[in-house]
Order: sequence, then structure tokens, then C-alpha cells
Amino acid sequence: MPIRSPPKFMQCTPKRNWTLSRCGSVGCIDRSKNSLLARIRLFVWRLHYMRTTIAFYWDLREPIYAGANGSLRVSFGNVQGYSPQDGLSAAPFTSLSGLAAKYIPEDDEFDLPENLLSAITKRQRESARRDVSLAVPVNFLATLDSTGGNSGSPAINDKAQLVGLPFDGVYESIIGDWDYDRGLNRSIQVDTRYMLWVMEHVDGADSLLAEMDVMR
Repeated sequence: MPIRSPPKFMQCTPKRNWTLSRCGSVGCIDRSKNSLLARIRLFVWRLHYMRTTIAFYWDLREPIYAGANGSLRVSFGNVQGYSPQDGLSAAPFTSLSGLAAKYIPEDDEFDLPENLLSAITKRQRESARRDVSLAVPVNFLATLDSTGGNSGSPAINDKAQLVGLPFDGVYESIIGDWDYDRGLNRSIQVDTRYMLWVMEHVDGADSLLAEMDVMR
């Protein structure tokens, strides 16, 4: 299926330029303002591009990687750290100790609520007194292929148990909207054990915990 020139209703004016984005979709960008009409035109032409792409790979008898088109999908992966560059490695799990170590008062990224910090300190003292590890996982990395809009989706294990909620991705996974690299793409999930710990020791949500079927 040949790629045709843009339809007449999408013809560019002197104030507009045709651009080819990294995902391959062609769009007419309005330099004067980001108008609703320009976004509609981009959406329509993207459909033309997708039809052409599907036909091309179908002719080659090759699979087509699913795009983030709003449809329900399931991503399979493993809990796994990564090493984005020489001498730099990220473990698959972070813990309460890491939260305390990075704590910076009144910082936009690393400040902590006083009640949370107190609960972490109490946990650390109890761990030292009993001479046992009472580490609580906070976040974990996984090879799940995620993108914008996936935040809050359930991350479940092979027993269909909720183990976390994805909310972000590592810096190197930004390219994930166009390509997937198993060595670098990592989604970041908040660990269910941390959520339960906060509910019990920080928020005092005992009534909610009593209603839940929590697997210990």
C-alpha cells in the first residue's frame, strides 16, 4: 500500500510545516497556535500511517508491535534491576532505609511527612534492638512495558495477587513509546507491602486492613 500525499483538507499553509515524528506519524503543526483543528488533523493522518504500517508488516508476514491506542492490554515481565551505564547499577528493590537516607527537609523531591519519618525511625530502632532485618520494600523495578497512562494499573504475580502499582519509569525507558529494550526499559512500581505498612503504622487504617484479604 503506497503512502499517499496528505488529503486536501490537511494541506499546509505558509505558517505550517509537515513533520515526521519519531513514532513515524505525519502531522501538520500550526506555528501560530496549538489549535484543536491541528490536533484533529494529526490524529486523522496518524490513522492513515497506521493502516499503511499494518499493511506493510502483514505483507511481510511479521508481527506488529502494539501501540498505546487506549485499548486494554497486559504486559508480562520480571522483577529485575538494570545497569544503564558502566559502573552504575540499580537494584530491583528500594526500602525504608533508602527513604530515610535520601530525606532532605523541605525539598520538593526528598522531603518526608513527619509521621512517616517517625515510623521509619521506629522501625530501624526495632530492627537494631532485635538484631534482625525488618526491611520493608518500597518500590521495585520490572521489565514491564509501560507508558503514560499506565500509572495505577495493577501489577500482579503468577498467583494473581496484587504486588504493586506502576507509577513511573526509569529515564532510559522514555524511548518506550517507540521502542522496547529489555536491557534498559524498566517500569517502577510501589510495592504492596509498603502500602500495607503505611496503612498500618502511619495512617492507622486498621478498619480498612480488617476488610481486606491480605496474604501475609
